[in-house]
Amino acid sequence: MCTPGTTEPYGALLSPRDQSTQEYLQNASNLLTPEQLHKRALDDAVLQAEFYETPMNFVDPKEYNIPGVVRKNRYKTILPNTHSRVCLKTKEEGDFLSTYVNANYLK
Repeated sequence: MCTPGTTEPYGALLSPRDQSTQEYLQNASNLLTPEQLHKRALDDAVLQAEFYETPMNFVDPKEYNIPGVVRKNRYKTILPNTHSRVCLKTKEEGDFLSTYVNANYLK
């Protein structure tokens, strides 16, 4: 992973096939200056390549087989990842539905 103020060459990370999906997603960072970001955004081929290198991140729907959760999801096939799910703070901490929101923290 990058440290603030340093940059890594594009493609310095192992491909997703060489490491677990979770490892890849946690370590796939590449700090860019605003100028570098603008230049990359103009290159569709680079953006598409980076997009397709990112592994799919599937969540088992059985993890959220709790009555009432279905109402809180806009789409039944898009679920939050349990390891980075946003948990709302409420006075009723024992009630899963009051803390559930279909959202994840991003790194």
